Amino acid sequence: MGLTPQLLFLIDHAVKEGAAPARVVSRRLQFVEIDAEGRAVHAGWAPHLDLEPLAPADRALIEDVLAAPWIAKDLEQLALAHASTHLVPEHFDEVRARREAMVDKTLAAVHERLVKEINFWSDRYIKLQDDIAAGKDAR
Repeated sequence: MGLTPQLLFLIDHAVKEGAAPARVVSRRLQFVEIDAEGRAVHAGWAPHLDLEPLAPADRALIEDVLAAPWIAKDLEQLALAHASTHLVPEHFDEVRARREAMVDKTLAAVHERLVKEINFWSDRYIKLQDDIAAGKDAR
């Protein structure tokens, strides 16, 4: 993916429902890439699929990169900070929109069913009242 060395971090996060911490609504693996200047970016959905393992013979060619001072920094915190400010809120908003649409659909179905039941029993009540007024035996 170029000649510039970069570190790739895998971020695993989940959106949980309400007070039940064991109930995971959505779980996602995302990737954050950090370069030598400390810039963190979203690396895409599966950047690891384009990578190949380094041959043992080629390891000597990158010893200077592995010994670079920027690699020794606490880059994991930078990756987590990037994910928590950019990736996780997008995921949360997506899950919230999906769940709210599902709840709205359920509420509409319940409301429709209740209105039908109320109309049915109101109609039944009126018919029974009419039968009683006409002198019929209403049960």
